[in-house]
Amino acid sequence: MMPMGTGLVGVPINRHSNVVVVQAENERMTWVEVGNNSIILPVNGSVNFYRDNKWFIVLDAKSKKHKFSMIHMESIK
Repeated sequence: MMPMGTGLVGVPINRHSNVVVVQAENERMTWVEVGNNSIILPVNGSVNFYRDNKWFIVLDAKSKKHKFSMIHMESIK
């Protein structure tokens, strides 16, 4: 909110990012989505994915494939 004269105006903030941090059983990976597609992922929730060579594939609610490449991985044992 910001003052405008004698009233207040609220501005919604929308944030888009193609970087995702995924924590698996023993590792934490940072992915970046390939292309300009959008997918809504749960924060602190579960997501199913599989690996196809160098790509990590996540299916959205309509079974559309979203490709991610890994930019960082660390062990969290």
